[in-house]
Formats: sequence, C-alpha cells, structure tokens
Amino acid sequence: QATSWLNFLLGFVICSIPVCVVKDSMAGSGSQVFISLAVVLANSCQFVFAERASSTEQRISQDSGVFRRGGYQWSIEVEDAHEDGNIFPTLQQMQNGVFEVLQYGESDTGVEDKSNLLSAHEAGMYVTGGTFDLFPDDVALFTTKPYNPARSGSGSNQHGNMMVGDIKALYLKGSKMGKVEVLHTSRGLPNGGVLDRDGFPLFCIQGAEDHVIEPWAGIYKLVKNGSGKEFQLQPEVNYWRASKHTNKKKAQHFNSPNDVVVHSDGTIWFTDPIYGAKQQIRPENLLGNWVWRYDPKTQLVRVVADGFERPNGLVFSPDFKTLYVSDTGWETGSPTEGQVYINPRTIYAFDVCQEGCPSGAYLTNRRLIYASDDGIPDGLKIDTEGNIYSGNGDGVHVVDKLGNLKGKIKCAKNCEGEDGCRPCEGVANLFFGKGINEKKLYMLAEGEIVSVMLNIQGCAACGR
Repeated sequence: QATSWLNFLLGFVICSIPVCVVKDSMAGSGSQVFISLAVVLANSCQFVFAERASSTEQRISQDSGVFRRGGYQWSIEVEDAHEDGNIFPTLQQMQNGVFEVLQYGESDTGVEDKSNLLSAHEAGMYVTGGTFDLFPDDVALFTTKPYNPARSGSGSNQHGNMMVGDIKALYLKGSKMGKVEVLHTSRGLPNGGVLDRDGFPLFCIQGAEDHVIEPWAGIYKLVKNGSGKEFQLQPEVNYWRASKHTNKKKAQHFNSPNDVVVHSDGTIWFTDPIYGAKQQIRPENLLGNWVWRYDPKTQLVRVVADGFERPNGLVFSPDFKTLYVSDTGWETGSPTEGQVYINPRTIYAFDVCQEGCPSGAYLTNRRLIYASDDGIPDGLKIDTEGNIYSGNGDGVHVVDKLGNLKGKIKCAKNCEGEDGCRPCEGVANLFFGKGINEKKLYMLAEGEIVSVMLNIQGCAACGR
C-alpha cells in the first residue's frame, strides 16, 4: 500500500515537469527537443495514473457493500473483481444505490394465515405494459406457494384440506406502481412461468390432488376471458400426447410441472419432477422425473431427458445451442425424507439439436458444470454473455458457461438481532427486466421482491 502511494506521488511530480519544460522552452532554439521529452514524460504520467486508477477500482470492487431494509440484508461477493467487473457493481456504484426493495411483506414461515402474504416464490417474468391489453403498465408476474384457503382468517373450514395457489402481479410503473394484485387463484397450483414468443405468460400448473379436478397438470397460457375483466388459464399441453391418435380419456397425466422455457422456434420445454406427490398434493406413481419438449405445431409432446432426481430450473444459452437444467434432488420435497445430502444440487448442460439430429435425440452430451454449496440451484436465468444465474439457499449464484463461480448476491435476515444474521428463505426464482431495466436482476425471496442493477444485460430472448 505504501509503495502504491509513493508511485502515485512520483507520477504527480513527473506530470508537472512537461508543462514547465514546454512553457520555458518555447522561446529557445531547442524547443523541439524539450517538447519531445515532455511527450515521453506525459505518456509515462498517464501510465502511472492509469495503474493507480485500476488498482483503486479493484480494491473498491473487492470491498463488501451491504444493503439492509425490512429485516433483510443483501450483499455481493465477487470472486475476481478485476475480471468480473463487467458483471457486478463496484462498491462505489453500490453506495450510489444498486439494490431496490420493490415490495416487502411477511413470508410464510410460521404464519398461520397464508392467504394475504406476499409469498413471492416462483415464475418471475417481466411483462411490458400494453402487451395484448393484459396490463396497461409494466408488471412483474410471480406465483405463490400453495396454501389452504380454510386458514384465511375467517374461521371457515369449508375448504377442508384443499390447496390453492395464486398468480400475482406487482406493478412496476404507472398509477398502481408498487401495488400487488391477485390475478388468478387456482387449485392447479401455479408454479414456474415464462413468456411465449408472442409475449403471453405461460405457467406450469402442478395440478390438483385428484385428476377429476381441473385444471390438469400441464402448461397453460394466462389470458383474459371474453369480457376482458378476469384472467383465466388456457391449456397448451396438459397430458402426454405422444401420437396424434392419443385418446385424452386414456391420457397419462404429468407429475407436477415445475419450470418452463421457450425455444426460438416456439417449442416449449419444461421439467416435471415428482415434488407434488412427495408433498402429498398430487397423486403418486404417474411418470418419471423427466424433461419434456412440446411442439405447438404438431401438438405432440416428447421426453427429451431423464436420469434426474428432481429436474427443476432450465434456461437456454443466448444462441439456443445449449440447454441448462438444474437437479434439486437434495431437497426431496418429502416431509419424512427431508434433505438427502448425497442427492444432486447441480446444474447440467446439454447440447441442443432441433433438426436432422444424427442420433434422433434433441439433447446430447450431458455434462455436470456446477454443484451448489448452499441449498439447491432452483430457477435459472442467463445474461447476454452466457453467465448463468441460479436462485439458491443463500441468494443468487452466478457462474460462467463452464460452471466457474463468478460471485454471489447474498441474502440474509434479522442481522440487527443479538444472535446475528440468519439465512433468508433463499431465492427460488429470478428474472431480468426489459428496456431501460434490461440490466436489472429481479429476485423473488418469498417475503421480498428486490432488484439489483448489474453491469451486464440480461438475455430476455433466452427462453423468455
């Protein structure tokens, strides 16, 4: 540190020489020589100052900046500040404000009445205002954890053990800015979500406790009804249709679709783990823990990957040649099994083949690229440079396409108490903004919705 400051002072002295030399030598015959010397010294001066500035920037980036509000604490840990400065904000940027709490409310931990909670859980997506007249202004859509409406505070027990889930909208602009509205409540238990190629919201519907009850498990589009006043779910695919001759009456039902992305050709890819059965909100022994591909043109759906404990989040690379899928089998979903530490908490990469595939497979060359050291890698998103963002137990993990950890956006809570910080509920899902917000990463942390301004643009087209 002392040597660095000596270099800085030396540079300041050297910088002063060219100005004096040029000024005093202009009247003499040797002015050209002195000016040349001045140019050399000035270039040396620029190098010294540039070196100092670079050192300062690296030091600032490596320092820890902390943002606290509403009992939550957010911070950024960078692995290599010099190399990854194009991703994460510096401390100086953080001091100017890069975190923003968009909505705050109680999470569902230890709360009996769950119907009025924020419960920002899954399906984060940014919808631009004016899209098909769905919303007048920009909104963030998300889904809640399942809850029993019998515990709504009314004392009524008419619903028994029935579970429902909400699709909610947080208004990001306009007269309703900051307001959260329930758009649709369903016994189908909405989970992950994405925008299709036309901009309509698609949701994974896990299905009800019995096949007789609709909506069936599958992928549904959120639309407005004929009057344009209420939202409803319109099925895209809600049973295994392997052939055009498949009879719906003998349909094989999905387990509990978890997350979904859309390829650039319009095909819909989704994961279907057995979480619903393990959580005792869906029937058992339906299908395997598989990844599916649905083609709206042929209306056929096909298994494209197996071998998972619990396939979960998925996202395409910016060129759509790679599909990343997380396996969250570490969290079994079973109240009796709990967490099995030898099970995967990993992210896999696959090569994508859409047409003329030599082996006939849509996904090939499976390889493990990342294992989480804190919780499970749930929802996945990606930026324009191919860096992958996964929602985890301690916040957001950011890795490059080879699985090298670039840094973490960490979340904790109750840090002002005597016992110090406790883990927050984690970040189950996340999404990038659009337009002027294309560098904002929005994080769903159950009791908070928080955005952070990064130095890199999110890939809005990578599976939407």
